[in-house]
Amino acid sequence: MIIASLLIKPSPEMTTLSIQNEFAPIRLQATVTDGPTHANLAELKAGDTGVINALGAESELRLRMHALGLLPGRTVQVIRKAPFHGPLEIRSGHTNLLIRLDEARSISLEPQS
Repeated sequence: MIIASLLIKPSPEMTTLSIQNEFAPIRLQATVTDGPTHANLAELKAGDTGVINALGAESELRLRMHALGLLPGRTVQVIRKAPFHGPLEIRSGHTNLLIRLDEARSISLEPQS
C-alpha cells in the first residue's frame, strides 16, 4: 500500500489541478477556488486593514493585548512599519499602538480590501 501526501499552494493563475498516479489507475482532479485568506499582522503593508481571528501569543502577552483592545473580531489598520524589522504602528478603534514585529506575527487575521 502506498500512502502519499501532497501539499500544493495554489497560484492565482492555477484553476484546475490534475494528478495522474503512474503506479495505480487512479486519477484525482481538484478545482482551486478562492477561499478566505489568513495572514498575520506583520504581513500587512502600511494602510492595509484586517479583522483579528486569533492571538497566538503567550498568556501574559495575550492578556496585555486584550487590555489594549486587540480582540478577535476587532478591525486593525497598519499605519506604518518601521525600517529594519522595527515595530509597527497600528490603529485599533480610536487607539494607535506600537507593537513589536514578533508580537505582530502572533496575531492571526483576515485581510480586508
